[in-house]
Amino acid sequence: MKITGFGIANFRSFCGEGSFVHEFGKVNVFIGKNNSGKSNILRFLQFLPSAPGLQYPGQATRATELDRNRNTAEQILVGIEVDLETKAEGTWALVDAEKPAPKTIEVWMVPPASQATKANPLEPYTNQWLDRLRNSLTNMRYGGAVPRQELLGDTLGVVTRNAANQLHQMVSKLIYIPAIRKIQTEEGGDAKGIIDIDLSGWNLVKKLRQMQHPAVGKESEQEMFHRIEDLIRDLLGIDDLKMEIPAEPDDIYITLGSIRLPLSHYGTGIHELVILCSTLLMHEDYVVCIEEPEIHLHPELLRKFVRFLATTKNTYFIATHSNVLLDADETTAIYHVRHDGTSTRISRSQTNNHTREILRDLCYHASDLLQTNGIIWVEGPSDRLYINRWLELSGSKFVEGIHYSIMFYGGACLVNLSATDCASPDDFVELLRINSNVVVVIDRDGDSPDATLREYKQRIRAEVGADKCWITEGREIENYLPPILLERHLKGRYPDKVRPVQFGRDDRISDCIKAAVDGTSFTYGDDKKGNAKKICDVMTAEDMDVLDLKCWMTKILGSVAEWNRG
Repeated sequence: MKITGFGIANFRSFCGEGSFVHEFGKVNVFIGKNNSGKSNILRFLQFLPSAPGLQYPGQATRATELDRNRNTAEQILVGIEVDLETKAEGTWALVDAEKPAPKTIEVWMVPPASQATKANPLEPYTNQWLDRLRNSLTNMRYGGAVPRQELLGDTLGVVTRNAANQLHQMVSKLIYIPAIRKIQTEEGGDAKGIIDIDLSGWNLVKKLRQMQHPAVGKESEQEMFHRIEDLIRDLLGIDDLKMEIPAEPDDIYITLGSIRLPLSHYGTGIHELVILCSTLLMHEDYVVCIEEPEIHLHPELLRKFVRFLATTKNTYFIATHSNVLLDADETTAIYHVRHDGTSTRISRSQTNNHTREILRDLCYHASDLLQTNGIIWVEGPSDRLYINRWLELSGSKFVEGIHYSIMFYGGACLVNLSATDCASPDDFVELLRINSNVVVVIDRDGDSPDATLREYKQRIRAEVGADKCWITEGREIENYLPPILLERHLKGRYPDKVRPVQFGRDDRISDCIKAAVDGTSFTYGDDKKGNAKKICDVMTAEDMDVLDLKCWMTKILGSVAEWNRG
């Protein structure tokens, strides 16, 4: 078994009913309004080593009267979410013959009054499974049958004590970084374990000096110094940057070509970020609590900082007001923190609806933010399917809906659109008002490449720029589908009725497919989206060597990468 979350009750803004942080990950971000209780989650983690049921014998609690919820007379309570299916030797199936049993349960060191009458959370499990779990956690063999209620009580006690030990071990090494940016490292609550590093980075600079010039036998410290140097290169985007600590360690010096300046000359945000990241690299297997990292970091640096956190060996809990981290990758767990007038509530954000709810709670208006990083404009749904498949086959790691979106302009409706900020709203709908990062995909149409391109298509290309406006080299986007691919698709539907497909860049796909399956009722245009999906299912990278397709995939990938820079 392992712990996967923790619960808070009767602590500051958390009432007696309590609330859980479910399924925490490596990087955990708590987003909410001011005074919603975000910082209280981090303070609770700071309090945990001395919490009732977790503290070592003789260890004093750090809680004060101000830490207790003012509307209750009960003591501060600690809950733990436990994954019972995970154990070092393997996994056990948690399935009762009559009913399924949950994989995780919630236990409290002392049950809140509101849950005093609740059933034992182990009730769904069979006696045989409970006996096996109890034996594995205690390394003991219990002889003889015991009454059901006694077995339930004994096993819950064993699970709770084991979970408490795991939680105490997790938070016994904790770094708390408040918004004022004075880093305190706490080990087991022992004052001797506290290390202070203020924003000048004085202690850090001295340590870096030792790492740059390590004593014999400590050469591995120099590797850490170079890792920090690589980090600064990445943050500043300068590959030939060099870092050094002078003989009198008064600052971190950065050399760019012939220019040598103190790190502080690069601005407060960079200065702070380097100090924080260097400190975190020097500490491993810690729980790190960080308040409002966005104070001195613009969005690009904030994203880089969180990506850096995922590469370290610590677990992070971050309180923020910023929406920047809402599109973080899978290593980051996002939690919405709200105060309902009585208590702080925590809910994990796992869907787009949750994300929109967070944005509404933070009072963002649609005009305050671009809700996608860029838009690829296409004629219709089948174009979207083809482009997504081509991007995938080109090695794209970008995700539609996060890194880019695809929107439809509806064929001839393009005549009513403009990609310039100077367009008259009476005459045109302005694409750039929706998002200034765009690529526009337009069918060339016409019976040959020499056919005159319609005026409105020429206008859009001029407004967007030739590198952002893909006018197909073939008649339509379907003309990038090679005949062999179309035959593969058609043979899946009519194995014995498909003639060789004759399909050139100026042909209409509907005419060519009709000729290849003459005598059937099949028509491509009757279900363009459905046919496009089936064609994409059998498409491979070898099918992309057509006209200028690969060139445009490279351009679009470059545009999406630029939209998501930082």
